[in-house]
Amino acid sequence: MSPTLEEVARLAGVSRSTVSRVINNHANVRPEVRERLWQVAREVGYQPHAAARSLVTNRTHVIGMVIPEAVTTLFTDPFFPLLLRGATDACNSHQYQLMLSLFTANADQQEIYQRILRNGYLDGTIVASASLDDPLIPDLLRDRISFVCVGRHPYERVHVERRFCG
Repeated sequence: MSPTLEEVARLAGVSRSTVSRVINNHANVRPEVRERLWQVAREVGYQPHAAARSLVTNRTHVIGMVIPEAVTTLFTDPFFPLLLRGATDACNSHQYQLMLSLFTANADQQEIYQRILRNGYLDGTIVASASLDDPLIPDLLRDRISFVCVGRHPYERVHVERRFCG
């Protein structure tokens, strides 16, 4: 079992609130106390409890990637492995987790939207390769869920290919 905030406080000889201020990077802690607390936390292997921390910070440090394509497309289109690698690298470098959601049918999309996107699990969402009429986009806008769209729409591919091919 991971050590608690209270255990770190006891071992460092400070109050629980002091440990909390250090963990949450508040300025009102002397530098020598801050360093001692981080040393104790490292020694005992303390990790902040993600769910508890998200209640205080209103952040989960989880970014969702939604790929509203057939699962087989993910494994046959070379775009998606590159996208996943880039998103994973970016999330890792900013201490975020990447959660991948794949859809197999329209019914799945609404269920996943309700279960994952609307419930506050995610700080933001990456929507990959959405079609222009994808119902997910208006839902995200309506519910004020932060998102970015990446990739090209299928209709745009046809237009670009025609323009460059003749």
